[in-house]
Amino acid sequence: MAETINHRSIFLAYVTIISVLAMSMALEIETNNRTIGFTLDLIQIDSSQSPFYDPTLSSSQRMVNVLQRSLERIHRFKTGIKYGDPPQTDIASYATGAYLIKYSIGTPPISTFGVVDTGSDIIWLQCQPCVKCFRQNLPIFNPKSSFTYSKVPCNSNACRFFRGTFCDKNRINCFYEESYADGSYTKGVVSRDTVTLPSSHGRSWSFPHIEFGCGHDNAGAFRAEETGIVGLNGGGKSLIGQLDYVIQGKFSYCLVSPYHEIFRSSKMHFGANAIVSGPGTVSTPLDTSRFQSSHYFLTLEGISIDGQRLEFYDYSSNNSKVIKEGNILIDTGATITYLPQDVYERFKEKVKRLIYYRQVSHKLLDLCYFLGQEILIFPYTIFHFKGADVKLRGENIFFRVTDEIICLAILPAKSNEPVVFGNIAQRNFMVGFDLKKRTVSFKPTDCARFS
Repeated sequence: MAETINHRSIFLAYVTIISVLAMSMALEIETNNRTIGFTLDLIQIDSSQSPFYDPTLSSSQRMVNVLQRSLERIHRFKTGIKYGDPPQTDIASYATGAYLIKYSIGTPPISTFGVVDTGSDIIWLQCQPCVKCFRQNLPIFNPKSSFTYSKVPCNSNACRFFRGTFCDKNRINCFYEESYADGSYTKGVVSRDTVTLPSSHGRSWSFPHIEFGCGHDNAGAFRAEETGIVGLNGGGKSLIGQLDYVIQGKFSYCLVSPYHEIFRSSKMHFGANAIVSGPGTVSTPLDTSRFQSSHYFLTLEGISIDGQRLEFYDYSSNNSKVIKEGNILIDTGATITYLPQDVYERFKEKVKRLIYYRQVSHKLLDLCYFLGQEILIFPYTIFHFKGADVKLRGENIFFRVTDEIICLAILPAKSNEPVVFGNIAQRNFMVGFDLKKRTVSFKPTDCARFS
């Protein structure tokens, strides 16, 4: 009986490996002629689409959780980044749970949920055996269970170009270490394995030899819903960088409004599916030429509200009429938009002149009003990016934190924190990145309709 089971296990393993190799060969043949396109669900942690959905939470409690995570995230960026300063290459914080994507790793594939982070440049997840691991709701990945798993050699290019690496004393295995401003960290072995992405259109795509951090020692303020990070910045070892041969540097996303995301998933598109074009599309350049940064910095020249424009000058400069290139980070992980203190104060005063509802206090946000069940009518607010005017509606500027209270979804950035264009401001836009052309495009879209 045992012999039969062993033979059956070997046969199943063989079939699995052949299937993976066949998919990989099919992918290679297909991509020789064209860029492939696929679409994934972006799952907000507190939505009913999430495996960690808590039906006992009220909508206002969910909103508070979202805000708290956003505030935690901005405080975990590396210190020393001031408005107008050159962006540093080590500013990535760990993602605090804005969106998840479901993917599988290994052969046979093991399902997991990674936190999407456009501010991170590597992929990592917790692995067995754990020297130290934070509590995780899902099973921790065991490399020994995967037939396609391998460690990256010390003397390889992969080891040299993966972030924060060093070799063991025998110079055989390649190790990595990533730490964050709040003391959180991950340590482990630089590894390779097959990653499978389940397209929301029904087809799955398997990508062999994806390099990732197999974290055996991980600690800090991580949540049980988080198994690790899927880095999506422009670095060569992020998911975007490693899939460049099939997606050609193109990805986009469409974030549904908070009122729809409880029941509908936002979407992330790659490759041929990610092209943003057509009526209403505007594009602005990514700024990487000066600072060689893999993070996504744009240039904001001004903000117009009710027809009055606030110039986005760099007041730290001797010449107050200077607009710094690359002065704002576009980020999916931050819910709130953060402006320099002086710009924020001028913007807030203009908002207060336009709203006549009763002002109330809130423990997390600065400017809030009791709206009741009424719908806020607010003039368009235009963010004047370089070469692209992005027209925001009231839902991009205000956040309903309870059934009756709305708050300004903008806060002042502290002196050691980056200026950020957050995800509320990006809701109901198709936001497309083209890393070959070095552009970010915005197209007004009803994201719930296309989810």
